[in-house]
Amino acid sequence: TLTHFCAAVSSKMLEENPQINSLIRFGRVYPRKSIDIFVHVSDKNKIDDLSGVVLRSTNHQSISNIEQFLNKEAKLVRSKEDSHYKKVKNIFNLIPGFFAAPFLWFYGFILYDLNIWSIFLRTPKDPFGSMMLTNIGSLGLDMAFVPIAPYTRIPLILSLGKVYDSPLIVNGELKNSKMVKACWTFDHRLIDGSHAAHMSESFKKYFANPELIK
Repeated sequence: TLTHFCAAVSSKMLEENPQINSLIRFGRVYPRKSIDIFVHVSDKNKIDDLSGVVLRSTNHQSISNIEQFLNKEAKLVRSKEDSHYKKVKNIFNLIPGFFAAPFLWFYGFILYDLNIWSIFLRTPKDPFGSMMLTNIGSLGLDMAFVPIAPYTRIPLILSLGKVYDSPLIVNGELKNSKMVKACWTFDHRLIDGSHAAHMSESFKKYFANPELIK
């Protein structure tokens, strides 16, 4: 699907622009050692329940491998059979609403600033990966700019709208083409206009030439 394809494209984009694949710790920029992409997983029948799956070392995976892993893990999340998902949900159900924000701040401080993981929730290192990918088109939406949650410590979110038909001039001829809106939200502390321009060129190159993805 478009989600699997854009996960592969995004990983190549990060590979060509490694300075984006970083996080800020105590005011300093630290490069991540791998390219991991967090893909949101939703259930149309449970609109108040949103989670996701992390694809590790995505730049070394084929689109076929990405598809198989994501589909398998997404089914576990939707069926509540994912062990990590259940563990986190159970803990958050015990936390009063007014304490949720301080808890998330403390959780992010332990996990990212101190670089200690698995201390309370047995979460994996860098649980939200290098960036997030969310396909809002699967929900029938055309476009949206998704806010970055500070505790995730990601620098970048890509939201994909639904595919639609649109007229396009190709070699001087008017043709009907399939189009999609890709909306980016990024952390300006790590990504400025120059970075965004190079990032955009990489993304468009692989999007227009899928044969370049090995």
